[in-house]
This record gives sequence, structure tokens and C-alpha cells, in this order.
Amino acid sequence: MSSPVPQSRERPAQIEKHTIYQIPLDQRHGKARHLFTLWLGANINVLTVVTGALATTLFGQSFLAGSIAIVVGNLVGTIFMALHAAQGPRLGVPQMVQSRGQFGARGAAFVVALVVFMYTGYAATALVTGGQSLHAILPAVGEPWCIGAIGLISLCAAIFGHDLIHVCTV
Repeated sequence: MSSPVPQSRERPAQIEKHTIYQIPLDQRHGKARHLFTLWLGANINVLTVVTGALATTLFGQSFLAGSIAIVVGNLVGTIFMALHAAQGPRLGVPQMVQSRGQFGARGAAFVVALVVFMYTGYAATALVTGGQSLHAILPAVGEPWCIGAIGLISLCAAIFGHDLIHVCTV
């Protein structure tokens, strides 16, 4: 695999054009170590903390047992997703498209529908917990307005994608 071609940091943020497709080599920038802050930042949020706290509050596990369950669950899930993710670049197609070969057209439609449902639920709960957190910090601002503000911030991240993420994580 070729190493990314560095680009100037002065390049203005552009609207994301590649969505789920590979970024061409001449447009890649950053270093592998930047991925740590990217993924840490994406996974350390209010929703993740609230979900992790369910191990002790809802399921009655000790902190140690809950932590072990979370770590083991993430490791097992990561192994299978990493194997699946490694196929996309080798085959030259995005994961959702590539899953047709493994699940067939109807099976892949079910997987896509499941992913849409899952990400809609994730986005909704992340917006609500983020908005409630913002409202707790700024009680003078109504909770619906805080949820809307978090939604607008998320929309900007979706529109400007890769470039905005690098600005925030580097």
C-alpha cells in the first residue's frame, strides 16, 4: 500500500466529495498516528459514557466485570470488522457495496436497512444526550435549541467531513 501524499495545512476546507469511497492518494494527508485522536475523539462522547454506565446501573455488574465485558466486546467486534474493512480497499469497493458478494443482493439489502436503522438510532441518541449535556452547561438555553445546535455541528462535520476532522484532531 502506498504512503499518503502530504498536503499543505493551508488548504481550505472543502465540501466532502468522496463520501464512502476511497480518498485518492494525491488528496490524502496526515500520519497514521493522527488516527488515534480521530477514533478516540469519535468514541469518547456523552453517549458512549452513558451506554458504558449501563453495565453497572442497569445490568448490575461490578465496575471491573462491566469494564472487562466492554473491552472484550470491543475486541471481538473489532476483529471481525477489521477483517471485513480490509477487503474493501483490496477489492476497490465500499464495504456496503462489497457486502453483496457475501450476503447476496437480498441479504445485503437487509444489512443496509439494519445499518440505516442503527445509525439513525445512534444519531438520534447522540443528538439528544449531547443537547441535554449542553443544556446542563447552559441552562438559559432551551433543551430543544441545544439539541438543534448539536445537530448543526454534526451536519457541518458531515458536509466538510475529512478536512474538518483533521482540523479538530491535529
